[in-house]
Amino acid sequence: MSLRGKVLGSYRLLLRACQNLCRDDLVALNRARAAIKEEYNKHGTVENEQEIEEWVGRAVDAEKYVETSCGTGRSCQ
Repeated sequence: MSLRGKVLGSYRLLLRACQNLCRDDLVALNRARAAIKEEYNKHGTVENEQEIEEWVGRAVDAEKYVETSCGTGRSCQ
């Protein structure tokens, strides 16, 4: 898979995890989506492939954490 595809895939993973986590709270869902978008836009100028791979790995780790720690998306407090 291309690097661009990996970045887009990690973005989608995080959005899906947030959708599962915040499915009953539209305000929280919109805030989470905005925060994810902001982070990806903030790092959109990074050109170093190794650094991009690290960010993709962090995104995948964050998605796994949300899915495993919060279960099926119920309250994670």
